[in-house]
Amino acid sequence: AVEITLDAVGDHWAINAAAALLAVCPDGSERLERAAEALSGYIPPDGRGKVEILRLPDGGTFTLVDDSYNANPTSMGAALRALARRPATRRLAVLGAMGELGPDARQLHAGMKEDVIVSSAAAVWLSGENMKALADVLPQSLAVHWSAGPEPILQSLKNALRSGDTLLLKGSNASGMVKLAEQLRQWSAEADEQVMESGAESAARGENAV
Repeated sequence: AVEITLDAVGDHWAINAAAALLAVCPDGSERLERAAEALSGYIPPDGRGKVEILRLPDGGTFTLVDDSYNANPTSMGAALRALARRPATRRLAVLGAMGELGPDARQLHAGMKEDVIVSSAAAVWLSGENMKALADVLPQSLAVHWSAGPEPILQSLKNALRSGDTLLLKGSNASGMVKLAEQLRQWSAEADEQVMESGAESAARGENAV
């Protein structure tokens, strides 16, 4: 038996990977073990389910699950259910509107209600006109933040994120979630620079005191 562990990717990636392995090695031969070993180190690109540990300016870190490249009801539901299984002090989700859903778009967005509840998210940020339909049906016990576009979300996230949080970003490419993920990385990089500068200053003071 070969166990495939893909901690760094979402459910849909794991399913695709397993299907590919079975297609290449249907007889379960040694080739399957070699292929699984090679695949186990795979890390998806930005926006495709990539998991990153990012530093917070006030100390500590949070986990970013960047699935911002694309979304439809099936993949968004899978990402939300996967969020429930990720270790975290607190789970958060930012969901951008799903594109190209036709005349049933608002109904399909509202239909994500149960997946959001199952995700165990303590708070959810929703972006886009069609996401208003989802915001309207979510329970009042859940902290829901809706905006017509992604611009207000960054500052709200900066105020909300705490060490130990796991944050899911998911949305269609046109929803602006990709840019939001980049902004969070930049924010974290600035925090890293502050820590390095503080360490260098402390070291310099120590040398001067000798």
